[in-house]
Amino acid sequence: YADEQISDIFTEEELKGVTKFKAVNFATSYVENLNNSQFKIKSLPSEAQFAPIYAIETGDFNEDGNLDLLLAGNFFGNRVKFGRNDANKGLMLLGNGIGEFKAVDNNISGLNINGEVRDIITLTIKDKNKLMIFAKNNLDLQIYKFNK
Repeated sequence: YADEQISDIFTEEELKGVTKFKAVNFATSYVENLNNSQFKIKSLPSEAQFAPIYAIETGDFNEDGNLDLLLAGNFFGNRVKFGRNDANKGLMLLGNGIGEFKAVDNNISGLNINGEVRDIITLTIKDKNKLMIFAKNNLDLQIYKFNK
């Protein structure tokens, strides 16, 4: 179907009454609430664009009072000639409180997640320490202890 037009696949009768949508933003983004029912879509830094993102966790990970993001994903289901989308090893984005995020190098964050991540949760355990748990497609959980 790669070289076909929609009219080559469906008849004019089959297309009658359908609603057409057009995708214009393929960047991993977030939506900023500007108040008064106004919103703005903002792309995340280029490091968030290297592979598909399927899981996002929010929190103040560096304890500076600003919201930070933890992203993970990847996708292995591509045709062989295109290869895997596996450039994401877990990505920490630190927020500055005004809607901007800066990527933390994995050598500093300590994240090194392999596989197709589909969910992230953060748990606070009995001694007030935090665990970041990454659920991966068809693999064991990967758990990180958050160090202050």
